[in-house]
Amino acid sequence: MEIQPDPEPEPMFIPVGAAQKKVARIKAESARILGKPESAYAAGARVTARAMEKKNWEADPKNRGKQPTPEPEPEPEQILSDSAGGAASGENWVPSSVQDAIAEAKLVEKLSGEQILSKSNREYEIVIQNKNIPMQELRERIISIGGKIIQEESIFYHIAYSHPYNNKKKNFIRLRNEGKHITLTYKIHNNKFPVEHEIVVNNFNEANNILKLLGCKYKYECHKLREIWELEGCKEIVFDTYPGVETYAELECDSIEDIKLVLQRLNLDTNLDKYQRIIINKYYKKIYGIHIQHQSKNKKENRVQRLSFITAYDILLNQAKKNKELGKQRLDEVNEKHKEQILEIEKKYRSI
Repeated sequence: MEIQPDPEPEPMFIPVGAAQKKVARIKAESARILGKPESAYAAGARVTARAMEKKNWEADPKNRGKQPTPEPEPEPEQILSDSAGGAASGENWVPSSVQDAIAEAKLVEKLSGEQILSKSNREYEIVIQNKNIPMQELRERIISIGGKIIQEESIFYHIAYSHPYNNKKKNFIRLRNEGKHITLTYKIHNNKFPVEHEIVVNNFNEANNILKLLGCKYKYECHKLREIWELEGCKEIVFDTYPGVETYAELECDSIEDIKLVLQRLNLDTNLDKYQRIIINKYYKKIYGIHIQHQSKNKKENRVQRLSFITAYDILLNQAKKNKELGKQRLDEVNEKHKEQILEIEKKYRSI
């Protein structure tokens, strides 16, 4: 499917002074160095600044009957050396890397009171299932366009907590061990693409204790396998496997448009409605005939507080009404491949 480019932004004809014109140019150049498109505001401000300068020049009685001399576009080095950062340091400082460009842009933000580097906590991601494309074939396509694996498959496990006073079902607090680091997350599901606030902590047990002391109540613990890939244009691509669930992929980018561009590069359908999330309790109901709730007032329902690759044997094999052999095969494969890590986790965190 062909993606139509966004229309060119209409210029915003508002009075723009020299300082604002400089900020607009810095925005444009920072965006170029960062490899991002120029914002509509920056484009509009730049066009408007030139229009206002021309109008002021024509209004000056000294210039009647004359033609204005076209102003040459300054070189990037000139723009940035004249910018707020250069002026503040007293040097002709020119960014030579993405990091320098970001530092410069942030300083301009601070001095101008305007936002240059927009950072949204909105989590733009889709789920790609085997019905969209077999997972091994997806991996091969990622490699073919320059992607690479950056974290081998390993077990991630998290504890979910209820909020002390805002216990909406679709929002949750999560403490997760991701192998290389531990994250504390508050996720707000107020949209198809949720808002995520996340920090890194250095001690799983202490973070768990702090959350409980703050009034957060333990809801459940859940384990899964995750493999992380890197691809230009994406924040990340991950392959996830929950106990008894087939592996699926999550593709996360900075915007919906970026997701569609990556899908296009992977030669996949760009209609996002084709990519449906997997809800674990609904999956268990459909595949194994088990009705699972993490929290339930109905005593006839199975309330699961800890779903690991060990406890899943009891949940799937003892309670499944269908596809028991499929569940056993999937669990056996994971336990054989990741036996050491599974035993270590069970021993270390069983009492949390």
